[in-house]
Amino acid sequence: MNHAHSLLDQQLQQMLPGSYVRRQHLAACPELQLWLVAPECINRPFSAEEQQRIAAYPAYWAVCWPGGLAMARYILDHPQLVRNKAVLDLGCGSGLVAIAAARAGAKRVIACDLDQQALAACRANAELNQTRQNNNELEFCTNFHRTDGIDIVLAADLLYDHHNHTLLDEFMTISQQVWLSESRAADIQHPAFDHIGQHHYATEPDSGHPDPYATSLLYCSRPGAKQ
Repeated sequence: MNHAHSLLDQQLQQMLPGSYVRRQHLAACPELQLWLVAPECINRPFSAEEQQRIAAYPAYWAVCWPGGLAMARYILDHPQLVRNKAVLDLGCGSGLVAIAAARAGAKRVIACDLDQQALAACRANAELNQTRQNNNELEFCTNFHRTDGIDIVLAADLLYDHHNHTLLDEFMTISQQVWLSESRAADIQHPAFDHIGQHHYATEPDSGHPDPYATSLLYCSRPGAKQ
């Protein structure tokens, strides 16, 4: 684990020199813990140069966004959603949702992200939470089009860019059961999806500033919906 800790520190310092990760339990999901940026590294003003580096080398995996927290909490509270199913977590980031699915009893969990650094963080976090104890070691990929046999697709905070909404039809080609959790997309207008709930979890770790995106909306595909 020391090696994983060191590797994540190196990755994080590309974005924010001098920063480091710390093993942290989550307020929203206290049964899980993750390697995330240490709160003292972000609970301060950033210089103009630091802001530029953060924009150039964003380490999305180093924090838990509200959408992922809401999705993970929902899965842990409703394990029947994923139990004994093959699950694909798209844009996995830190791996929180994938790890929650494994903990809830999914028979297979694939964590997918375009960012190799995110997948490295996901591996470290999966080991930290001992997902192997459930006989469902996480799998990792960078291209969701190459997955098959998926029962349910989970995607949290992927629709922050309006152009990403076109991905919804692609998700439906992987599985007819798709769940979304969004804190940055105010309203998803798609004929195959229904809004089913609203949850309030702030980004973790706490940066010391108000979180304008703390409310997440949960959606699921309609039974029998066609893409």
